[in-house]
Amino acid sequence: MKLPSLALIALLSSASAGGYNTRISGYAPGTDVVDHGNIDLDQVAMEVAIGNKTDTGFAAGLAIYETGGNSKVSATMTLTNDLGSEISKDTILSGAGIDGFTVSGSASDTANKGDSSVSVKYAGGTCMSTGDRSKCFASNGTLTDGKNEYEYTSVVTSAGRTLKGFSTAVESKMSDEEQAKYFHDYYGEWDYADVLVQAAFSGTSTDFKNGNADFSDLSLVGREQLVKKMSVYMNVFMYVLHEFEAAVGKCVETTPYDNEAAIHAWDEGVAFYSGYLSGVAGLEVGNMVYALAEKRGGDFGTKVDNVSQVNIDLAELFARGRDQFDAAQCEDAKRTLKKVKRIIYIPVIQGALKYAYKTEQTPDEEKAVAEGIAFMHAVLPRIYAAKKNAAAIIYSNMGTDAITCDFAAVKEAFESTYESIGITCEQVGGLLLDKTLPQDGYADGFAPCCVNSRKKTFKYKNEKMTCRDLSDKGNDTTRKICASVTKARKQCAKACKVCKSM
Repeated sequence: MKLPSLALIALLSSASAGGYNTRISGYAPGTDVVDHGNIDLDQVAMEVAIGNKTDTGFAAGLAIYETGGNSKVSATMTLTNDLGSEISKDTILSGAGIDGFTVSGSASDTANKGDSSVSVKYAGGTCMSTGDRSKCFASNGTLTDGKNEYEYTSVVTSAGRTLKGFSTAVESKMSDEEQAKYFHDYYGEWDYADVLVQAAFSGTSTDFKNGNADFSDLSLVGREQLVKKMSVYMNVFMYVLHEFEAAVGKCVETTPYDNEAAIHAWDEGVAFYSGYLSGVAGLEVGNMVYALAEKRGGDFGTKVDNVSQVNIDLAELFARGRDQFDAAQCEDAKRTLKKVKRIIYIPVIQGALKYAYKTEQTPDEEKAVAEGIAFMHAVLPRIYAAKKNAAAIIYSNMGTDAITCDFAAVKEAFESTYESIGITCEQVGGLLLDKTLPQDGYADGFAPCCVNSRKKTFKYKNEKMTCRDLSDKGNDTTRKICASVTKARKQCAKACKVCKSM
């Protein structure tokens, strides 16, 4: 997909900041999360920088990754005179912007009498590194709270929310959360995602308990793919799950219609999942996990009316969870979250499968190999928690030390964990030969699996087969069997759509 220019990013971001309940990919948040959704502007700006595939571009991308600039932005002013009285946290302060416009924000923290500086947090979509700089405070001037004036001589702008921070915050915020513990138990480090992204930026290796990677042999072509995919599908992905977990933790059963803290955390999770570049209806797709679900839905034939089934299902669950929190139905919301945690892994699994297949087909194509490595790392600990042997097979075929990739073995390993994870073969689908012509069927050996269809059998040339066996055949053989064996055609079309796709 062609990346948008920074000018387009700025235009889209300004359009997204229209109100606190601006829809996110069809979801109507109950609280203000525009600022949270704008983290996707950091992701796109980083992708633009590293897309140059130069050392200079990678240095610029690393700076964006580490320091951000578009989400939770604040300005710290050095005052001409020390404060004569306290400025309370959240006090609204206004002053002239860079181009003379009036700009306002809220005090980030309480500034005490005698302090020589004050920090002001911008509203979401106001002052951003890729947005309209006229909405940032002028480099010097006067702040006012409506009663008092505070002259300042300089401004330092910084972002309190960064792509890097999503990972480095795991230990302090998620050490008792199920999904984060899966990844910590496997890699042996809480900031596993940042360690991998940093290694991709620098072309170095990791020192994990399991799942080590050595990126020293990859060029900037491969490392670009690693950085941009792992930063979203690892850093942001885990923080999405954290916000949903936090929402459940903040739900109070005795306060119906007064659970704003829980709803806000849930809204944050949706904002990080989709990002505001996905658009009000999701039609713009964006650059977060929502966008991945749309891409893989097209690849794997799991779209309905041009929207991925994953995003359709998650949209329903997101809205259900929000309403359950509002009604103080905390146990029901917890059950909704369990369903979210199953479905949300599907696009990452599809990505790993797609690029395992491409790696086997074109082992010398560095871009595809790197994409497979990124997707593998993003889901491997979840597979390990379900079935250790399956994770070992996937890693041995897709890790940086793998000599070749046996796609059939990788596919079977993934499929062996679906029941444990709580997903189905039909939800994952199979890789279409041409997503614009789904009637042409699936790539050889890449039809949807039939894990739940192993007992019923039929015969073909005196060979006893199951629908699972049929799904592993090449297209030509499958077509012959579907055409000549009535039992196979009826049984497998219903069970896993193998014959139906032929």
